[in-house]
Amino acid sequence: MKISLLSFIASAALLLPNKAFSMSDDVEAARVEIVESRSRRSSQLETMLQDAKNRLTDHSKGRKLLDDEEKISLERKVELYTRKLEMLTTVPDDMEVERILHREKARDDRVNERREKQRQQGEEL
Repeated sequence: MKISLLSFIASAALLLPNKAFSMSDDVEAARVEIVESRSRRSSQLETMLQDAKNRLTDHSKGRKLLDDEEKISLERKVELYTRKLEMLTTVPDDMEVERILHREKARDDRVNERREKQRQQGEEL
């Protein structure tokens, strides 16, 4: 099973109960992984943004008409994708890195709990 660097750092931090959560040694490595992940996500969003803009342009030029719901939905998506891309271009500071690590650790814990419950239910049958 592949464990991301972020999950590893978050897990390691939780194994040290007598120490405050700190990633001073690994913060740069975590930041690099976060920036790389954001870069990949930005590329995906740029593609999605361009597709939505192209569809709106086709509609405005009469090439492929959209119904009102589709048009409104695409206009919202353009706005949301643009805001998300702006957010992803910022380099996270130490507090943001820690927040991301905590969030990822909580998500991993929930997934593991669900898997464990499913495994236990399977053994009971």
